[in-house]
Amino acid sequence: MSACADNSFRIALLVRGELDSSEEALLRAHLAGCATCASELAAEEQLSRKLEKLPRLMAPADLKAQVQDRMRERVGRARVLRMTPRRLFVAGMIALALVIGAAVTLRSRSAGDPLALAARQAVAERRGLDLQRDLFPSETAGAPALLRELAQRYGLPATTAFPGDAELRLVSVRPGTALGKVSAILVYLDKEARLVTLEILPGNEVQIPPNRTRKVQQFRPVLARVEQCGVVLWKMGGALYVLTAPLDDQELARLFVKVRTHPS
Repeated sequence: MSACADNSFRIALLVRGELDSSEEALLRAHLAGCATCASELAAEEQLSRKLEKLPRLMAPADLKAQVQDRMRERVGRARVLRMTPRRLFVAGMIALALVIGAAVTLRSRSAGDPLALAARQAVAERRGLDLQRDLFPSETAGAPALLRELAQRYGLPATTAFPGDAELRLVSVRPGTALGKVSAILVYLDKEARLVTLEILPGNEVQIPPNRTRKVQQFRPVLARVEQCGVVLWKMGGALYVLTAPLDDQELARLFVKVRTHPS
C-alpha cells in the first residue's frame, strides 16, 4: 500500500482534530509536497463544513436505531469502493440527518398510507443522494454488479430495472429500505445533470387503488408531487417501483414511459 493510501486515514483524523502533534507535523510536511493528499484534505474539509451546516434533528430512539443500522450497511458497501473513512462518515451523516428529519414527519402524516409513505421516503433518499454526487464516479463501474447482488440476495427483479442510456446515465446503485423492506435504489443523471432515482422493493401487500391512478399511454401509475419533486409509483409483478425526478408532470410522464417500457 502506498504512503498516500496510508495517509487517507490520517487526513480524516486531522480534519477531526484527533492527530497528536508529532503525527500532525509529519502529515503537514507531506501535504506541502503532495498535491494528491492536499486535494484529499480539501475535499474532507469541504464535506466537514457541509455537515456542520446541517440542522440538529431529534428522532425517536427506535427510528434512529433503524436508520443507523441502514447506514452501517452502506458503510460496508462503501468500503468495497475504497472510500476514505472521513468522507464515508460525513456522507453517511448527511444522509442520516435528512432521512431522520423526513421520517419523523412521515410517521405522523403517512402511517396509514403506504403509497404516500413510499413516495416521501423516496424523495428524502433522493435529497440525501444529491449531496453525495462526488461519490458517484467511484461507484458507476460497479453499479450493475451491485444490482445483480441485491436482486439475488433479496429477490428483487433486476431484469426490469432501467439500465440507463445516453440521455439518462446510471451512475450508482445503493441498497435502501422502504416500507420496512430492503430495496435497490438506482441513481441516474440526465443530460442536465438532474438526479433521478428508481427504487425497487417487494410490494405484494401494497395495493394501488384505481381512483388514485392516472392514465399515461397504456399504463395507470400513481403520479404525485412531494416537496416540488415528481414521483411515479407503479407495480409490476410482485414489486413496487418508485421513480423520482425534479420534473413537471408532462416531463415526468414521458420519463416514466421510457423507464417502464425499456426492453427487459
